[in-house]
Amino acid sequence: MSRNADPCPLVSIALATYNAGAYLGEQMDSLLAQSYPHLEIVVSDDGSTDDTRARLARYAAADARVRLLPPQARLGFNGNFARCFAACRGAYISPCDQDDRWHPEKTARLLAACQRHGGAAYCDSTFIDDAGRPLRQQGRARFSELKVMQSDPPALRLLFSNCVSGHALMFPRALLAQVGVVPEGGYFDWAIALAARVNDLPLTYLDQPLVAYRRHPAAVTVSGPPPRAAGKAARLWALRWAMLGAALAHRGVASTGLPSPLAFQSVLKAWLDGYCCPAMVRTLLPHRHQVLPERTPAARLLTVLGLFWGYRLRALIRPRRYPAIRRIGQRVEFVNADSPARRP
Repeated sequence: MSRNADPCPLVSIALATYNAGAYLGEQMDSLLAQSYPHLEIVVSDDGSTDDTRARLARYAAADARVRLLPPQARLGFNGNFARCFAACRGAYISPCDQDDRWHPEKTARLLAACQRHGGAAYCDSTFIDDAGRPLRQQGRARFSELKVMQSDPPALRLLFSNCVSGHALMFPRALLAQVGVVPEGGYFDWAIALAARVNDLPLTYLDQPLVAYRRHPAAVTVSGPPPRAAGKAARLWALRWAMLGAALAHRGVASTGLPSPLAFQSVLKAWLDGYCCPAMVRTLLPHRHQVLPERTPAARLLTVLGLFWGYRLRALIRPRRYPAIRRIGQRVEFVNADSPARRP
């Protein structure tokens, strides 16, 4: 941290809500119990149809740190967070879900990491169920047991296997200028992490579970198409193209550790447009342990070798899983309007 840096900057907790249900009170109480004193809680409600807004208004009336934004038409998950971020006044922003529970030291510890290394920071989480009891997700009690979490992950590592969750993140507000619009189907936390690393901003990992991450059927990030849904693979590859393009829109400079994101963009373009793509294999093979860290060595090798076959050939062989596409700038559209795949 530089000598002129503010030792106690304002931190904005950006809470986006929609029909928060029974979990809002526990989360708000944990935010108000943060040990760090200089904070604001900026709340953007996305047109809730239950009593969420009324309860938020009571919190805002009782505590000056809570600022409830005026009502607005539905914006959706990413749009609501973008609106909330834009209203934040703090030098640092900490995104917040409506149904989790924060450790009292979360804000203080993430801020210390941000100031110490001059960038963004994220932490580990434990899982809890709808009643707030400890939960094992896929047999694991902590998020770090499902994802390989590290400081300063290379940009392409994040592109293939993002390990940064918004509920665990704090970032400088100035970084928002490098993020831009999140592509449809993407997530704001993925976009922020990519933007940080493409711009060589430090991204520090704290190996401390500072959030109780609630998993329940009504959670926004739980819903979605089943793993083998038609077009799911197509959406993922098209989304990678769009996310990488958005991250590079402001600066085409590489972070170290893997091939340049700018160079990989041309490889990904060739893969999307071609029947075969040896450049994809040549690019990723030496770095497969970083790009696909959660898989076994044999699975990583087979996955990378399988990328020799380009998207166009896959669309011919398995049109339901890989619908025909066309690229328009950094956007990918599915040619078949009847395709069940959603436009990224």
